Amino acid sequence: MRALLFATVMVGAGGACSSTELPDHHARSADGIDVVYHVAGHGPTVLVHPGGPGLLWSYLRVPALESYLTMVYIEPIGTGASGRLADPDGYTLHAYADSIEAVRADLAARGGDGRVFLIGHSHGGKIAQQYAAEHADHLRGLILYSTSAVSDAGWNKDVEASIQTFAGEPWFTDTFAAMSRTFPPDDGGPCAHLAAIAPFYFADYTKRRDDFDPWIASLRCWKISTKHDGPHDDLRPRLAGMTAPTLVITGKRDWLFPEKYARLTAAAIPQATVAILEHSGHFGHVEEPSAFVLAVVRFVHAH
Repeated sequence: MRALLFATVMVGAGGACSSTELPDHHARSADGIDVVYHVAGHGPTVLVHPGGPGLLWSYLRVPALESYLTMVYIEPIGTGASGRLADPDGYTLHAYADSIEAVRADLAARGGDGRVFLIGHSHGGKIAQQYAAEHADHLRGLILYSTSAVSDAGWNKDVEASIQTFAGEPWFTDTFAAMSRTFPPDDGGPCAHLAAIAPFYFADYTKRRDDFDPWIASLRCWKISTKHDGPHDDLRPRLAGMTAPTLVITGKRDWLFPEKYARLTAAAIPQATVAILEHSGHFGHVEEPSAFVLAVVRFVHAH
């Protein structure tokens, strides 16, 4: 079974915000694609690339971070108000990295610092690794959040084992069955498949479902092809020479990228540290917002 690289979002514990009420800014990629981004807060500049691929950017907004950092939230190409590629199968890691570079260059042209921090969540973390390999000189630091440099056959087996740790939950049977169901394609609408399997993404969905369910229903997705994304079962060779300080942060109960993969990723990067959120799954910024914010702010201000 190939696990979905969805980075879903639930807001309920006060850690994240789905509000899209931030002004649009526009950058232009090398291929002429319009890349929309949003800026909030003050302090060191941190670019944020969400996961999916195909999720609306706002799930990864963390207002608490905006008190300490200038957060730049990118609308990934193919989603929201950002442009679409002429080739529907052209959404490669390189194409996404190019769009990040367009935003960074636009910020620099507006008088911002040319070197930035970058957060990538889930599939966005793979994109962030690609960006680090291509544009290391533009990074002050890298934050790889609930992601992995490794997603090979062994990872698939570990994901299957992680799923079974939820077997005693009352929702397990229906949610597990939904993983193999066919859902209509998303086109800026509700994330039907993601909503159906969302309980797996939380450390304790059973006790906190009243917090999470309204936000699951609010998610919006776009169907993004990964046909020509290229092989990225093991990105570690691209990271070996990286000089930017790196924080690898993940939830203890992240079924999609278990702790083992945070440590494998960190071991491949010369200046990497690991932070484990003990009571989180895939969405530590919502499940343990204070711990997540503290880890990110400490890392950024240390570098």
